[in-house]
Amino acid sequence: MARRADQDETANLPPDDPLVGQALGDFVLERLIFSGPMSCVYKGRQRSRGRAVAIKVLPPDLARDASYVARFSREALAAAAVKHPNIIEVFAVSHDRGHHFIAMEFVEGESLAAAIEREGRLAPGRALAIMKQVAAAVAAAHAQRVVHRDIKPGNILLSADGHVKVADFGLAKRQGLDASVTVAGTRLGTPFYMAAEVADGKRADAASDLYSIGATFYHVLAGRPPFEGETHSVVIHRHVNAEVPSLAELAPDVPPALRAIIHRLLAKRPADRYASAEELLAALNHVEQPPSAAAPPAAVALPGTPQPNTQLPTPLLAAGARWQVYTGWPFDAAQARRRQEETAAALGVPVEQEIELGNGARMRFALIPAGEFLMGTPPPTNPPQPDRPSGGEAEHYRDEFPQHRVKLTAPFWLGKFPATQAEWEAVMGDKPSHFAGRPQNPVEQVSWERSQDFVRKLAASLGRAVRLPSEAEWEYACRAGAATEFCFGDDPGGLGAYTWFADNAGGATHPVGEKQPNAWGLHDAHGNVWEWCEDVWHPGYQGAPDDGSAWLTGGERSLRVLRGGAWDFYPWVCRSALRLWLNPWSAWINTGVRVCLEDF
Repeated sequence: MARRADQDETANLPPDDPLVGQALGDFVLERLIFSGPMSCVYKGRQRSRGRAVAIKVLPPDLARDASYVARFSREALAAAAVKHPNIIEVFAVSHDRGHHFIAMEFVEGESLAAAIEREGRLAPGRALAIMKQVAAAVAAAHAQRVVHRDIKPGNILLSADGHVKVADFGLAKRQGLDASVTVAGTRLGTPFYMAAEVADGKRADAASDLYSIGATFYHVLAGRPPFEGETHSVVIHRHVNAEVPSLAELAPDVPPALRAIIHRLLAKRPADRYASAEELLAALNHVEQPPSAAAPPAAVALPGTPQPNTQLPTPLLAAGARWQVYTGWPFDAAQARRRQEETAAALGVPVEQEIELGNGARMRFALIPAGEFLMGTPPPTNPPQPDRPSGGEAEHYRDEFPQHRVKLTAPFWLGKFPATQAEWEAVMGDKPSHFAGRPQNPVEQVSWERSQDFVRKLAASLGRAVRLPSEAEWEYACRAGAATEFCFGDDPGGLGAYTWFADNAGGATHPVGEKQPNAWGLHDAHGNVWEWCEDVWHPGYQGAPDDGSAWLTGGERSLRVLRGGAWDFYPWVCRSALRLWLNPWSAWINTGVRVCLEDF
């Protein structure tokens, strides 16, 4: 959620809120920033991650309605599964001490409604930039069968650098309790942006979301909604029956192509609008960019569709900076290095960086470019391929199906090595390793929970965003463009040049960096120690995220994912795609950690 940095967030709010200062689960509520009939929203902090969050809490009367709470939770979890740079991220859907709540991303900035109120109307170039990002968000949600149902300027948030976030995807609404409008007991949403068929009593769907986008950006460009009236019923009647006033007369500076898109979105018949949000986005990407104080990237990516030379906006970089989301996979080592170097040049950073941790310990990171790949392993042939294991060991392959396309839309830094004993001691102050006293060996006997402590303390000491990688990020970085069993090919006989495993380790870990790196400069990705990932364990990939994010919903929530093989395992276990799981408190003599930075 976002609030204007300069607005008085305490205005018109209850002076004393009993939840302020309290904790709901992992989240401390620090300040009430919105109070309404459907929810109260607080700014707070997630204790385990040390990050600012927005916490939306159901009021007591709704929390007592079991059917509403069940729907609220179901639809909020569906929305949480939609990951996209232009959608507010949902971190948790939970309850504590009778309070049902959603914890989500907190964005410093203002709503599009506030921008319109302040400026009257937005310049066409700026409006087009915002509209592209909204269309991309809606396309991503629709691809996951999540319909917004209430797209309006108040649900479109603008960060301080102009990046767009759409809020309240798929969140449940209760009949008869919306302050905007109710007709025959059915909640319809805000009437100024409501699709004609929804105003006429039909159910909201993907086509009605498109209409609401058109109505919203008609308002943005014209300075007024397409239909106004003295009462809600008058506005609804006009949506159903009246002709849309010509945008050319109200906003002659809007390019004809953009005006045509808006009017098509506002067609009375859903079939006369665009067939999908993807089709809308493609049309917007063909509109010549009007002059604007904040010019957007030339194109925004369609969800799940390879786009050569796609560029995405980013809130992490200075205005105007861009990176490339590479398509085309697999690719060879030379291409991997070229992509890495081009991304570094675009960001104005080196390909590798070194960070001082104190006591002489230094942690090194390699830049991993954005791009797409096929995650997992193709199913074995029937009969099984002779070079694949049989019996119980073959069961591991089943957890690598179905192979699926993943597109990581942002670059990130990943540790060149698994964290060493020296690095762990510099951050945590203790020595958990079984093979202790070897400062350059990877730290081991580390649980997932202790790994979380490590990244939190490292983040606090560096003042940077530090986390475990998702397993999609881990596999993408390990492969470095290779579609083969290992980053170097299919022959396990070459593994000894790249890492330590059962055939060459001699029963112990070894100093990091002694073996050959992959094409992106990562050492020991195929062995030495297992490495924890952020994800909850899922047997198989059916329904897995396709954007590279950690899979935190569903699955066996008491288990976490490990990747990479170890010093006491044989070659087939050290493959790029192999996945294992452990309880998050388990700490073995072969479990370690490799960390990720996501800021520049």
